[in-house]
Amino acid sequence: MKIKQLKIDYTGKNLLQLREEFGIGANGFYDNNWWFKEDFAKESPERGLYELDLSNTLVDLIFEEQKKKIKKGFGVAHPAIVAEAILTHFREKKERLCKNYWLRTSSVDSVGSRVGVGRFDSDGLFVNDYWDGPRYVSVGAAAARKLRSLESRTIDPLESSNLKSRIKELEDFRERVEKILKV
Repeated sequence: MKIKQLKIDYTGKNLLQLREEFGIGANGFYDNNWWFKEDFAKESPERGLYELDLSNTLVDLIFEEQKKKIKKGFGVAHPAIVAEAILTHFREKKERLCKNYWLRTSSVDSVGSRVGVGRFDSDGLFVNDYWDGPRYVSVGAAAARKLRSLESRTIDPLESSNLKSRIKELEDFRERVEKILKV
């Protein structure tokens, strides 16, 4: 896979809303409905800017091992954030991510199996479930971190390559706030 990390302005939609938006088939979800009544399908994580690692590097590990190897500052991603990132990327770039593998997510279904998202092929994006214990050569873990923003400009707290421009943005912002407070 070419893209390992992806930034998304997540809308806050849950999996059911995303399925309605993207539909079924090659441009949307695989046609299965086992998860429609599951709690995780109705959960809406906090909307905002996220950076995701959707690479398949954490395969052939049990879930606990995968969690320990996720990059510092990241956590296991919610399936709605992963699904929206994959489907939006496809809509915009016509590039399928996670074509040949699955990603475990932060959610579990009603029987305790880990929710997986992936294998986005011409049948659509699959939502499936896996036990945490087994090792699978085609099942990784989706990692994400929420980015802070300032007036819709991403501020990545772990990257300092453009620190001077960030300081200038913060100083400008502070000046605008001070002007407002004086009024």
